[in-house]
Amino acid sequence: MTSRGLLPQVLACLLIVSGILFAVPHVAGSTLSDHAPILINGDSDFTASNGVTGGTGTFSDPYVISGWSITGSAGTICIHIVNTSVYFIVENVQASCGNFDTTSSGMEIQGVSNGQILSSSIQGWGESGEIDSSTNILFSNNQVFTEGGANAPRYGFSITGVTNSTVSGNTFGPASGGDSVHISNSRNDLFSGNTIYPGGCGAQACTSSGATLEIDHSSLITVEGNQMSNGTQCVFSLNYDLSLQILGNTLQGGDVACVVSLERTNSTVISGNLIGPVPPGGSSIWPTVDLSIYYSENDLVTGNNITAEYQGILLGGDTGISVFHNNVINNKVQASDDSTGGNHWDNGYPSGGNYWSDYSGSDPDNDGIGDTPYVFNYSQDSYPLMKLFVASPDPSPSVGGAVVPVDKLALLGPFVLLALPAAAGIVLIALYSKRIKTNKGKMREQSIA
Repeated sequence: MTSRGLLPQVLACLLIVSGILFAVPHVAGSTLSDHAPILINGDSDFTASNGVTGGTGTFSDPYVISGWSITGSAGTICIHIVNTSVYFIVENVQASCGNFDTTSSGMEIQGVSNGQILSSSIQGWGESGEIDSSTNILFSNNQVFTEGGANAPRYGFSITGVTNSTVSGNTFGPASGGDSVHISNSRNDLFSGNTIYPGGCGAQACTSSGATLEIDHSSLITVEGNQMSNGTQCVFSLNYDLSLQILGNTLQGGDVACVVSLERTNSTVISGNLIGPVPPGGSSIWPTVDLSIYYSENDLVTGNNITAEYQGILLGGDTGISVFHNNVINNKVQASDDSTGGNHWDNGYPSGGNYWSDYSGSDPDNDGIGDTPYVFNYSQDSYPLMKLFVASPDPSPSVGGAVVPVDKLALLGPFVLLALPAAAGIVLIALYSKRIKTNKGKMREQSIA
């Protein structure tokens, strides 16, 4: 590969790992007109008096609610749409309800199908908003915030019982009294390209707070290409979930208990994510764990960068977890696993295992895989990689852990710049990319030293 062909990948890698600067955006566009809070209960309530500015409610000509500035006092819901099946769009609306109360909400969508909420600002004092028991919803390019204090509800924005829907390109948070975003009892949804501020108390005094994103009792949810930072308990928490896809996210923790935590999940794929501290790192009160998986089965962890926390990967009470092709770098404790053989820390030879920054073994036959296992408590990576793993799907390689077939292995050498968060700052390592090809097999003894 030429240096010219590699340059875009280098720049992409640096952009991903150099940190995220979050700025609170505002809705832009034409001048908004004042409107009272909107309540639509049933298809017949889509009327001009309820803010409808156009459309007939069909697929090709949906009702439109647009161009309004909606405010309300304590206890109000700015936009409340219930029990509808016609097609509608809410766009370019600014909704802000409540004042030092815990019952106000910016928006609530309940028992709805075929709705779109686009390019709007939604703010509630007690709860930013919710989508409940709905299907075929598109919620995109909105700015969603909560202003509540100590007694605010548990979640900033909640998605409950939602199917076949997409939440993309939004800015969420922070939540003053709980999770910034909470997804529960939902199925077959896409959550992508969102920026999520941390949960926690912010400027308000409070006694409880939650994750930046929490998903529980859900299945077939894809979480892809999001940026999440901080939180008070965990940045990203998954509980009692089935067949989730966690792909290509930037997940950065500050002084938190964990960055990503899975408990009682099954057949979840975690791939291509950057998991680590907010650069440039620093000291923490919490012994933060980058990725913890408890009491789960058949999850796959591959192609991730897991860096610079107290502990990199922790498996507890799991069976059938596969962990390979990850870069585990500069964690005080790189990995732990209390299973005596129930999990897999490599993908066999010649595909290999993981790159460990503290691996001290050698590779005298120069096949890119260490000749001695990387051993930790009850487990081992039998085929540790000698150089950083970079996924290399055809036709051209990419830097930073995309999902690839397991028989394709790319290892880094000098001249590709990879920025790694470390305790004292960002470490830049010069590497280049080359593919190792070999027909030679290895036999590796599986006993634990």
